[in-house]
Amino acid sequence: MVKLSRTAENRLLFRLIEQEEALRKAEEIKYRVFDWIDAGLLVVNHDGRITTVNQRTLDWLPGHDRNEMVGTRFDAYFPEFLPFWKDRELACLRRNMVISTHRGLVFGFKMTELPENQGWMILFSDITEVQRLERQVKEMEKLASVGELAAGLAHEMKNPLAGIKTSLQLLLSDDLEKEFSDRLSRVILRDIDRLDFLLKDFLIFARPKAPEPSALDLATELDHVLMPLRLQYPGVTIRAQVRDEPFYFDRNQLHQILINLVVNALQALENTEDPNISILEERGQSTRTLVIADNGPGVAEEMVDKCFDPFVTSKAVGSGLGLAIARRLAAQNGTFIDLSNIPTGGTRAVLVQDLSFFRTQKDPQDTT
Repeated sequence: MVKLSRTAENRLLFRLIEQEEALRKAEEIKYRVFDWIDAGLLVVNHDGRITTVNQRTLDWLPGHDRNEMVGTRFDAYFPEFLPFWKDRELACLRRNMVISTHRGLVFGFKMTELPENQGWMILFSDITEVQRLERQVKEMEKLASVGELAAGLAHEMKNPLAGIKTSLQLLLSDDLEKEFSDRLSRVILRDIDRLDFLLKDFLIFARPKAPEPSALDLATELDHVLMPLRLQYPGVTIRAQVRDEPFYFDRNQLHQILINLVVNALQALENTEDPNISILEERGQSTRTLVIADNGPGVAEEMVDKCFDPFVTSKAVGSGLGLAIARRLAAQNGTFIDLSNIPTGGTRAVLVQDLSFFRTQKDPQDTT
């Protein structure tokens, strides 16, 4: 081996000292940055043992310090994160929330795998107050919605009740001819039926029955829905093309949704030349989409954003609850409904189902 000269040895020693100082300063800056973050931070190895902890984390652990924590398992201090750690490959894909019972706090946190096999970082913060405010906002929104629904229901009930009242007042007269009396009786019965129809629709919207999903043959279900409508509207061409794989949905609720959407389209085609409706299915990686399109005049621009609101309708008759009910029932089956105008003319209703919504359901023929 070649022996280093005194000068070379001193130069090498000085360089090592410089590198150690640079590392020390880098470590110091790292901790300053970590401590500056207004959120708890834990860096743990693949065994769940702490390698780095910041000051915000220590604020939730009075009586503990960094030296004590480094090398110990994180769940000794934050056991509420342990269930997520066991399923960390999935937990790292989303933001998580957990209640820390013994601290009386709600933590929002994110787990992230560090590069080059350096372990995992857990970043968390106290969102207790945010959760409280969100609950307050939701309660206020709920009360506002109840108020709007009550006002809408009262408005819709006003006309038939007024008709019933007027008819009864006239019937109490002693000098009415039988023909006129019979006509008033029919008006009363008509208005009572209208109220009954309105209240039934409102109850379906306000408190829909819980779905009972099953594996359906979508083509068969569409045939059941479309057969009577084709007879009722013989001048409209209705084409349907869907896949033959099982479609998980509550059968009765699917029929109700399809009837609402197709009848809406049929009514919009009354004055359209060569009226037609197409029902097509599209399949994405995690979604299944049903598109119901017509070649009618489209929806008035001022109605596009309001058509799913309760008691909103552009028709002379109807409760204005049909589309609101359809969207409500669809949501119970993991499906979102939207309505839009087609640039070339007509309207398109889109039902998009999240395939993971009924992931516990299996095809009855699947025995694996």
